[in-house]
Amino acid sequence: MTTITRLGTPDERVRIRAYTRSVTNLGIALGTVFAGFALAINTRQAYQVMLLLDAVTFLGAAFVFHRLPYIQPTIERGEPFSFAAMKDKVFLTATFLNGIMSFHFVLQNVAIPLWVVKETNAPRWWVSIILLVNTICVIFFQVRFSRGSGDVRNGARQFQRAGLAVAVACLLYSLSAGVSTILACSLLVVAMLVHVYGELVGSVGSWSIGFGLADEKHQGQYQGVYSLSWGVGGTVGPAFVTAMAITLGKQGWIYMAIMFAVTGVLMNQLIQRTR
Repeated sequence: MTTITRLGTPDERVRIRAYTRSVTNLGIALGTVFAGFALAINTRQAYQVMLLLDAVTFLGAAFVFHRLPYIQPTIERGEPFSFAAMKDKVFLTATFLNGIMSFHFVLQNVAIPLWVVKETNAPRWWVSIILLVNTICVIFFQVRFSRGSGDVRNGARQFQRAGLAVAVACLLYSLSAGVSTILACSLLVVAMLVHVYGELVGSVGSWSIGFGLADEKHQGQYQGVYSLSWGVGGTVGPAFVTAMAITLGKQGWIYMAIMFAVTGVLMNQLIQRTR
């Protein structure tokens, strides 16, 4: 993230980040396919070969990163650490709200698969279908959604739209329980399409906010603090979304819908009032 801030203008930063996310999802998709070959062969040698090939790809990535231009530091050698990001109350509030919104990523990986298997009449393999829909949409549309989104105020509005979209998706997921197989499958796909729209605009909005609120001289420190929001979401999120979706059922999905919608509104209000 810090490298991106030094390579591009505010408008270009979000677009560069969108490209990296699209490529990351493409890599995950291709990696899953190749891993499938090893699983299909299911021998010790097949797994060893796959791990060795994976090691080669990391060496290739290291070579590409080594070719990046040298970036001058923004602070002087020996300059004391300022804790500027930790003293920025607006930025810390935005980081907290982004952490809450990041729970929707955990929904995809934890709650939705459990929900499909335990609470709906959709076949188990339908989990792969709806996650494939998500991956394809991110690969093809993340860059397109990043256009004209470098402004932090515009990013806040996109963040609010993301909260509303994910809220609607939560309600649609909840409706897939207790209905016929065909209806459940249809609702799950529609819910994921709405969800991935929220993911696309929410990611762009989040990047715009993270870049835009940061002090240019301390981008590394600010981006480090902002990344804590994803870390906290990944740590606390699985237990939270499981309790909401599986323990509470439909009522839990409604609670999460309210949470995501309110979080988006609060982030937008925070940015519009302070910038």
